[in-house]
Amino acid sequence: MSRHEELIFRIRRLVIEDGLAPGDRLPPERTLAKRLGASRGGVREAIRALAQQGAVASRRGDGTYLLDPEHGLERSLAAAVGAKHVRLKHIFGFRNMIEPVIARMAAENATARDMERLKVLTCDQQRALLAVTAMETALAQEDLAQGAGPDAAQTGAAEPDTSRLDPTSLDTAFHRRLARATGNPVVVEVMDAVSNLIQESRSAYLQSGVRLRSSVEGHLAIIDAMERRDPDGAERAMRNHLAAAEHDALDFGED
Repeated sequence: MSRHEELIFRIRRLVIEDGLAPGDRLPPERTLAKRLGASRGGVREAIRALAQQGAVASRRGDGTYLLDPEHGLERSLAAAVGAKHVRLKHIFGFRNMIEPVIARMAAENATARDMERLKVLTCDQQRALLAVTAMETALAQEDLAQGAGPDAAQTGAAEPDTSRLDPTSLDTAFHRRLARATGNPVVVEVMDAVSNLIQESRSAYLQSGVRLRSSVEGHLAIIDAMERRDPDGAERAMRNHLAAAEHDALDFGED
């Protein structure tokens, strides 16, 4: 699933979560972008695609409205969730075949430089976690301010800049560095070849503070085992990390 398709999927899910009915207006683009951790341009393109599917209609100067159930946001969402879950299970099955072995090899062969880079990447993830948590707090404060009236809403907290701390990119970089730490260049080539496939199992769910924290904890456990030169521990930490990631990814589709 591409990022564009994923954003459409997330807007559909948000509609169901918010209990919006045919004739209801979608939140403004700016609000949707904040809630979904996406750019306004990306949200605009996703809404345009939904309009082409007949799920919504945009009224100039008045916003975007849901159309009647015959156009099927709820029905199409259920189908999309089912298909996405099956594919994610297959992807995580593949990852469980190879990544625990990679962690074992990395614990045996990692250089001091490898360990330094893995720690730096995990520190960057922790900074991203702080930024995501700050954004979630700012959104909660803004929601409260909007409830108090338009004047109060203008005093909401400033939105943190997370552009250089993308959780998905940092997670990808960590796992690629782990592959390099095996000392086997073929492992890196294989992981690069399947990177787009594996990317489907991360991305959106990492935008949540709770889920990003789980990812950071998993990476720290892997690093800890590697520092002890404990191949069994590194393999076990990776299996636990993937199990948590799979749970979070599948739960993301059901929230």
